[in-house]
Amino acid sequence: MTGRVVVPRTGAQAYITLVPGPGAEGSGSRLSLDAMRALLVPFDELVELEVYSN
Repeated sequence: MTGRVVVPRTGAQAYITLVPGPGAEGSGSRLSLDAMRALLVPFDELVELEVYSN
């Protein structure tokens, strides 16, 4: 399914494909390097994100 990821601190957003991960719902997520580049977030920091599904 497609979705949108937003960095609340900067307002940056990217449209991505959401893929369910292993584990319980709400147990965490992973973000691809391509999405991190699109959002201009550092690779070596934890960044708060908001994820919206379509």
